[in-house]
Amino acid sequence: MGFQVIDSTGKIKIVTPSISGVLSTAHGGTSVDIASAALPLGSGQITFPAAQNASSNVNTLDDYERGTWTPVDASGASLALTNTSGQYVKIGQMVLVSGRADYPSTADGSTAFIGGLPFTIHASSVNAWAAFFSYTTYGSYITFAAISNTTTLQPITSAGSTIPNSSFSTKIITFTAIYRATA
Repeated sequence: MGFQVIDSTGKIKIVTPSISGVLSTAHGGTSVDIASAALPLGSGQITFPAAQNASSNVNTLDDYERGTWTPVDASGASLALTNTSGQYVKIGQMVLVSGRADYPSTADGSTAFIGGLPFTIHASSVNAWAAFFSYTTYGSYITFAAISNTTTLQPITSAGSTIPNSSFSTKIITFTAIYRATA
């Protein structure tokens, strides 16, 4: 089977022993180079549908999305986090999130959890990667553990210990996390 690209007209001429013809490309006559498997993008864009069209093929990119999300207290203490904001980019199952939350004054001793992630974290603990963390007023290095099958991150110390809500009392938390989503 042979293929030939006609670049000057933006059409692809398909030639086989039994079939021949010209395949016209849409939107501006951008060509597709079958021989090198290159896909030139005349508009410079690939559009994905609003709802993911999931593929079972592990080599198929089936989703891209970006947007905003709101970090919430997921510790069960019903804390009202303020100045909350978050953004995300999802490429396939990989999700990059960033967020900010100001903790209220609290003496609550419950373990701190940040919830409201835009996508559920993958079930496999090896694929629910820990997050990178930065802070503005907490005072020491901490990171996040991604909790499988939830939309929750758990702040932990560099030694792996949990952190109570009271440790974040009146603190500003800013972070960036990378995790694998379920779909």
